[in-house]
Amino acid sequence: MAIYWCKNCQVPLLKHNCCICGSEGEYCSSDARFIFEPEKNLLESKLLIRLPECILYNTRRVIYKGKTFIWFTVKEGKISLRIDKRYEFKEDNGEHLDSFIERAVRANYLYINELVVEAQNFILKILNKFSGIVKNVTVAFSGGKDSIVVADLVAKTMKEGFILFFADTGLELPDTYDFIDEVRKFMKVELRTAKPDIDFIEMCQKLEPPSKIMRWCCTLLKANAANKLVNTFGAPILNFDGIRAVESHARAEYPRVYDNRKIQGQVTARPILHWPTLAVWLYIFREKLPFNKAYKNGFSRVGCGICPYNSTYDDVILREFYVNSNTGDKNSKYWALWKEKWDAFEKIIYDFAKTHSKCDGKRFFEEGYWKKRKPNRTYNKTVIRKYKKDLFSYTFLNGIPTSLPEFLKPITNIRMYSTSNWFRSCKQNPGIIAGSIGGKELLIIGDFDLTLVEQQILRAINCVGCGACTYLCPVEAIKIEKGKIKINQERCVRCGKCIKIKNCVALSYKSKRNIIVNIETI
Repeated sequence: MAIYWCKNCQVPLLKHNCCICGSEGEYCSSDARFIFEPEKNLLESKLLIRLPECILYNTRRVIYKGKTFIWFTVKEGKISLRIDKRYEFKEDNGEHLDSFIERAVRANYLYINELVVEAQNFILKILNKFSGIVKNVTVAFSGGKDSIVVADLVAKTMKEGFILFFADTGLELPDTYDFIDEVRKFMKVELRTAKPDIDFIEMCQKLEPPSKIMRWCCTLLKANAANKLVNTFGAPILNFDGIRAVESHARAEYPRVYDNRKIQGQVTARPILHWPTLAVWLYIFREKLPFNKAYKNGFSRVGCGICPYNSTYDDVILREFYVNSNTGDKNSKYWALWKEKWDAFEKIIYDFAKTHSKCDGKRFFEEGYWKKRKPNRTYNKTVIRKYKKDLFSYTFLNGIPTSLPEFLKPITNIRMYSTSNWFRSCKQNPGIIAGSIGGKELLIIGDFDLTLVEQQILRAINCVGCGACTYLCPVEAIKIEKGKIKINQERCVRCGKCIKIKNCVALSYKSKRNIIVNIETI
């Protein structure tokens, strides 16, 4: 993928030739986006230089007239010049950004049309393919530039009959929530919102803060909220999203159509998977679409404000416009909620640094060391495995947790005795599983799959009540009540989906993990 530059018209091109003058452009960059006034002012104040009005950005590189103007770096929260080529350029001609963008749209008009026609044909093809299968058509709306483009493309293709859905993680920027409100008025389709059933700060305390390696937040906040919303639509559904290949090496390998593993009952299709960033922006301006104000502040991508994948430059923008008291737009009605979440997370990181880091909390947070943290797991021997001929028993050193009978229900029918804490498998089942809540021994006799039993024991003694497994159930038999799992035995069909889940959040990310050991290892 490449962006070219027309010297005659002084605009970026998606392909070699300019649609205004017809001349052939020179290679400019792998991709690019526009730099708006708030970001320009930020760079000028931090670098103590003057920048032209009509400039582009690509990976810390500021592009002017198709060439590198400056290259900057971010280290320890500070922006500094790496390469300065301002001396190669004459004085800025004073052109305003709006006229520059308008000319860039005209110079790429045919190429934008080609992308749009291909994307709409793809949407039609997918709609026809799944028309007799899916119950609903949705567009995943994150509040970003890509999702507003996909929403507009689908709207122009379908006219009606689809739903926008926003998975609200609770960590979105105030500008994102403001934009969601704006889109409700702009788009003439239904926009539904769902939030996860768990609190991010509470999960930070149970699982420790997320990091690039320990990224539990995406599953618990975004995927759970999306699953919750999808359940209200009725599966299966066909969903269009705005993921693009240029966003990361991982996304470059994504298929254009696939069965979503994180969201049950959803087929996902990606109309703009192969669009460059510049094309997205040119389409937005050509169609006069609204976009999230956070992009004007300098974000290349808009997602959760608190994210371990935010770049060091993102962190500078975040602190300048959304954290520091002297900057940023605090007129948003969502500002107070955002600041409350940020302050709570800051305290979590400071407290974590006291016991896990060699540097102080301020440096650990502001220089992004929390994002790089690796798992520091400890294993507590909590359950002892014993066996003798056909009798297996598990000794719980801290007593059998109240959640264990619930976790055993997908394996066998469990009967609870109301007059005591005693529970056992029903008599019609071959074999016996029996124990007492708070007691020490769980007895197992008969032909049970001990691998599955132990899997459920591990979940019971490590469960953090995140609810990730609730959306895997095709009959909605699993719920979280007061932080504890509850399984409706009458609904459960024992399909095993909740047992076979590979990425149980507690077992994957919990630092202090309870384990089962053989009696010989004690």
